[in-house]
Amino acid sequence: MPILSLSNNICSESQPLALNVLLNASFSGGTEGFSATNADLTYSPAKRLGIQATATNGYAYQNFSVIPGVPYSISFKWHLTGGGTQSAGNLKLGSTDGGHEYMNLNYADDDATYQSGDIDFTATASTLYLRLITATDTKYTHWDNIIIKLAQE
Repeated sequence: MPILSLSNNICSESQPLALNVLLNASFSGGTEGFSATNADLTYSPAKRLGIQATATNGYAYQNFSVIPGVPYSISFKWHLTGGGTQSAGNLKLGSTDGGHEYMNLNYADDDATYQSGDIDFTATASTLYLRLITATDTKYTHWDNIIIKLAQE
């Protein structure tokens, strides 16, 4: 039987929606909540964020509030496309703009499948900074289901 989550979306009992601290991290609202530097943001009908670098290390970013001293977890899916040439990128999560003390994931992949990742961390500041970076000019990264929520005990 479906249950009603805090966001008023119907979901299954086996997978209730997590209370995500990011705005529009499922990309159901297009690119809303994310800004870009040296990149163009796109939105696919499959509800994924696309980042095309217009210069080296173009990125999408979002700053968000958390409670210092509280454990959180981040999970996400990504896919790189390079038009036959390898593309590379980076996910940074830190307590300063461009910081990466919680996560500094470097990746290089031209595979057609999505990869996933997750990590637990304890916030040390009330504002955190997320950057999703496409390292190579004219290349793309695609992101889906970015969830930052209170860590499970």
